[in-house]
Amino acid sequence: MSKQALILNAIYLAVMIIGFIWCLPYSKSIDVLFSILIGSIIWALISYGVWGVYKILDKKKILNNLLNKSLTIMTYLPYIYLIVFLLVAFIGMVRVFVFKNYIYAYTFFSALTVCHATKKAVELVEK
Repeated sequence: MSKQALILNAIYLAVMIIGFIWCLPYSKSIDVLFSILIGSIIWALISYGVWGVYKILDKKKILNNLLNKSLTIMTYLPYIYLIVFLLVAFIGMVRVFVFKNYIYAYTFFSALTVCHATKKAVELVEK
């Protein structure tokens, strides 16, 4: 595993632990906190979706053909994915901080992973 991925995972784990401790006094039961933890793990895995698809297409030697046929769409797709995820993270942050609905905390805990996934997808496109 690369040093960059280890640092990212350490930061992500620290953010999740701080968020878990921060939400603990406000939660009515421990089940809510575990659902936030599971939700953020699933959300982080989904955030690597475009990069995973690009990686599979690159292994199958299809990515270059798609880039030649539709360069604009394939180039901007990771950024569109990033914008959608960050918009959902912002909505989740508003739900948590303004409306005190802590079950949406998973949406912004994984913002680092979607940024990292977008960077990796763009590197594949530029290669």
